Amino acid sequence: MTLVRRVAMKISGGVVRYASPGCKEWAEGLAHEVEFIEGDWAALRWAMGSARVLLDRRGAPMTSLADVAARGRRFSESLNKGGSNVMFVMAVSYLIRLVDSASLQQRIACGVLVIISIYIGIVARVQQRKRQALSDTVGDLTLYCKLELERQRDFLQSGIGRSIHLILLLYISSMVFAHKGGFRANPFIAASGLLIWALVTVLALRQPRRVQREIDEVNAVLKETR
Repeated sequence: MTLVRRVAMKISGGVVRYASPGCKEWAEGLAHEVEFIEGDWAALRWAMGSARVLLDRRGAPMTSLADVAARGRRFSESLNKGGSNVMFVMAVSYLIRLVDSASLQQRIACGVLVIISIYIGIVARVQQRKRQALSDTVGDLTLYCKLELERQRDFLQSGIGRSIHLILLLYISSMVFAHKGGFRANPFIAASGLLIWALVTVLALRQPRRVQREIDEVNAVLKETR
């Protein structure tokens, strides 16, 4: 086996290893095809193309009431995670930096970061409270899973949900300008930030379809058990 073919096999193996549970079968199928592709460079291109599977982060398909209840339990357990608190801490840290900023550019950027951090923190806190209220109201984990997924879908399709990735772009841009010299003085930070934003945006745009797919799975399970 040539070096190029071995690299292709390694890439395919890595994709299978790190693929999300719901995409394991897809990744394994693509990896299996590498063995039969004629031409080492063609196999390498195929393997590199299969890396797109890693962008699809879906859980294992829900095929029974036990699976649906387990997903509802995971939703319930995630209520204790204080993601919104991180954004409020970031707001305080950028407020302190705003006071010490030496230039108008840095002050404006830090001010924008403070406002966006507070905004994202409030949105996260409101969503967490809605999930908590739903959990307190619905005792059955199966029904809770269905209602929580529908709540997530409605949020993602709302104006706030649709604009989050644009707000994130403004946030990352402001982080770069908060450093002395902005983009020109910090090209690596700027490029890394834009790459992260692009990846997050791709995942965010896929979220509504992923949630709807899970809702369809839950509805199919509930229909079969009636």
